[in-house]
Amino acid sequence: MNAHPRPSGKSKAVPVGVVVISVLVMAMCTVGAQGPLAVILPPSILTRLVAHYVTAPRPDRPTPTLRRLTSREVEVLTLIGGGLSNDELATALVISVKTVKTHITHLMAKLAVRDRAQLVIAAFDAGLVRPRH
Repeated sequence: MNAHPRPSGKSKAVPVGVVVISVLVMAMCTVGAQGPLAVILPPSILTRLVAHYVTAPRPDRPTPTLRRLTSREVEVLTLIGGGLSNDELATALVISVKTVKTHITHLMAKLAVRDRAQLVIAAFDAGLVRPRH
């Protein structure tokens, strides 16, 4: 397990698998589908890694409370879980990229997550998306 410092100075243990998946998803989102990481780590491998994480027994894994989300936020979270970029989300939802970013900011606050990778994991945890095989 890894420990990440919290603002209060206390540490909270984070499973290594969560850290690895988060880093990989963030790297894929940052570099983009055409970047060097796509050559090193094809989406099919990333999908299998996420699938392994989601199907592994984890009784301590919290389920996000979707009741606090608007129907639009659930729709955005579902598409984020499907791997869409901000531009792709804007096109799919027929909204601006700025509005997409606003939805993402609200989702992060409501679900108490710190990055897009954790939003992807939250979408899987909530059952909004399923691993592709």
